[in-house]
Amino acid sequence: MKYNPNKPLSSYHTKRFASLSSAQQGKSITEEELKKANDIGRKNELEAIDKIKNKEWKEKEIEMLKKTVKNVKTDRSQWFD
Repeated sequence: MKYNPNKPLSSYHTKRFASLSSAQQGKSITEEELKKANDIGRKNELEAIDKIKNKEWKEKEIEMLKKTVKNVKTDRSQWFD
């Protein structure tokens, strides 16, 4: 799996990083910290879903414009008259 720095972390990964962080400090993770990490992850997942929906809408909008706009030069050979 490729790392994408623009994608927010899921709830699984936020909980995992929170537990690793507390383990490095020599502590065990509390239920409150785990719940907070889960909430942050859920919020991030919703943001990712919204981005995907917006991207799909943009693609549909582009397809609609391609059907309605005439005389669009799409081939490089058409650039020079």
